[in-house]
This record gives sequence, C-alpha cells and structure tokens, in this order.
Amino acid sequence: MLSHYLLHTVTSQLALTSLSYSIRYILDAREMPILSMLEKIRCQVMNRIYTKQHEAKHKWTGTICPKVKKKLDRHIEIAASCMVYPAGGGIFSATDKYGTNIVDINVRSCDCRRWQLTGIPCCHAIACFKHDDIRPETMVHECYSIETYMHAYGYNIWPVRDKIHWEK
Repeated sequence: MLSHYLLHTVTSQLALTSLSYSIRYILDAREMPILSMLEKIRCQVMNRIYTKQHEAKHKWTGTICPKVKKKLDRHIEIAASCMVYPAGGGIFSATDKYGTNIVDINVRSCDCRRWQLTGIPCCHAIACFKHDDIRPETMVHECYSIETYMHAYGYNIWPVRDKIHWEK
C-alpha cells in the first residue's frame, strides 16, 4: 500500500510536470495552422527528451538524481543534531529539538512520515543510518535513481520529413 501511494504520488508529480510543459508548448504554438502547430510541439518535445537524456548521461554522477541528492544532503546536515537510541532489530528512537520519533529501518518508516510520503529518508532516519553504518543514498526510493530517470526518458521522438517528401 505504501509503495503504491508513493509511486502514485511521484508518478502524479512527474505527470503534472510533463503536462505543464505540454500546455506551455501548446500555448506557444496555438496561433499557428494545425500542422505547423503539431510540428512545433513535436520538435519541442523531441528537444526536451534529448536534453534530459544528455544531461543525465553526461552531467550527473552517483546513483540518485541531483535535486534529490541536494535534499538528502540537507537532511544529512540536520541529522547531526538528532540523538539516536537503538531498540534493536532496526528500530530506533530519534530525538531532535521538536520531539521524539520512532524509526523502523526495515519498513522504511518514521513517525514524522516524511520518509513514507516522499521516499527520501528524513533526518531522523539518516541519524539512525549513521548508527548502523548505512549509506543514506541506498535508502532512497528507487524512483529517484538515475537509472529509473534514464528509463523514463529512454525513448526518442524521431524527426519527420518535410511535407515535400510526403507521398501523395
């Protein structure tokens, strides 16, 4: 259930981002004749997919996407101020200035619910990882991996010949 909700949430966010780009592309081309409009939108989408593929292949390093890595790094900084008390079996009590949260590494949950809702470990969980020598990057949901990103942008939209080359 939890992974279904997370996958649905992340998928919805990605779909919403794609939809907003599509709407922008349509608005840019709405005054054109229909074939010209569709051709312009196709070229914009083709370019966006190529740019995303190129960026991920040649600029990104590591295993998770850069924006998620940046969030994770912020959580790592905050985790330094958490006190961790192990209960055993991957269950911890993590205390920060706002209160105490129970973290269960085995089911990837924390009482603050940030980890469950986003798939990115919260500061409480990261503090517990340090206690068990677990790298935080390994506990980020797979939907944020560069491999998954490349799979999502792994298709191409091919160019279309000019209409003078079309068969009549």
